Amino acid sequence: DGRYGVTGYSRDLSDRLMMDIGHGYVGFREYWAARPHSMIWKIPVDGGRAQLVHEEDCWLQHFNASPMLPNIMTFCHEGPWEVVDHRIWGLDIETGRTWKIRPTEPGERIGHEYWMSDGEHIGYHGGNADGGILGSIRYDNTDRVEAAFDGQCMHFHSHMLELVVGDGSVNEPYLLAWRFKGGRFEGPKALAWHRGSFHAQCLHPHPAVFAEAGRVLYTADPQAYGQVFVVDVPAWGALPDLAEVRAR
Repeated sequence: DGRYGVTGYSRDLSDRLMMDIGHGYVGFREYWAARPHSMIWKIPVDGGRAQLVHEEDCWLQHFNASPMLPNIMTFCHEGPWEVVDHRIWGLDIETGRTWKIRPTEPGERIGHEYWMSDGEHIGYHGGNADGGILGSIRYDNTDRVEAAFDGQCMHFHSHMLELVVGDGSVNEPYLLAWRFKGGRFEGPKALAWHRGSFHAQCLHPHPAVFAEAGRVLYTADPQAYGQVFVVDVPAWGALPDLAEVRAR
C-alpha cells in the first residue's frame, strides 16, 4: 500500500570469514554455516521509526513485499540449496507470524522465489532427482501448480505462467521462454542471445517480464561491461526452439 519499505540485515562476519559473495560466492557456504544473526525491518516511507518485525540466527535474504497485500512479504533462508533447512518463508509484518511456503521433501531444491502480478501467487524454480521444476503457489500454500521443464537457467521470472523467462547459462547465454499449457511447460524457446558472462552477481541477467508481457528487461555484458537491455517478445510461434538454435 506504499506505506512501508521492508529490508533486512545480517551480521557482518568478514572479520572471521574470507568473503566475496558478489564475485564467485567466496565464503558462501561458510557464512551460511555460521548462522549469522539476521533481522527484518519495516520502514515507514513518511520518515517514522523503523520497526523490527522478525529476527533469528540464520542467514536471511530476498526480502520481497507482496505488490497487493500490505501485510504479507516473503524472505528466504539463504545458503546452498541442497542443505538449507527450508528456502521460501512467508511473514506477516503486522503480527510477526512466519510460515513455510512450498514445503519441500528430501531431495528437492526450491527457490529464487518472486511475487506474481496478482500479489498472491509466488513463482519459483528448482529440481529433484527427476529433473527441473517450474511452478507457482499461493502464499497460503493453496493452488499449487508445477511441472517439469527442459532447459537450464540461473533465474526465472513471470507474471503468471503464460510466459516464463529464464536467463540460460554460461554455456548457453540465451534468454529462454516457456509457457504452461495443457498441464505442462512448452519450450524452451530462444528469445534473445544475451551473451552475458555471469562473472559476478551484478552481471547475472535476472530477467524481468514487463506487466503486459510484451517485453523483457535484463542485464548482460556482451560489450565487456554490464548494461541493462530490453527485448521485445514476439508471438510464441515466431520464437525458435532452443534445439534449432543449437543446431545452427
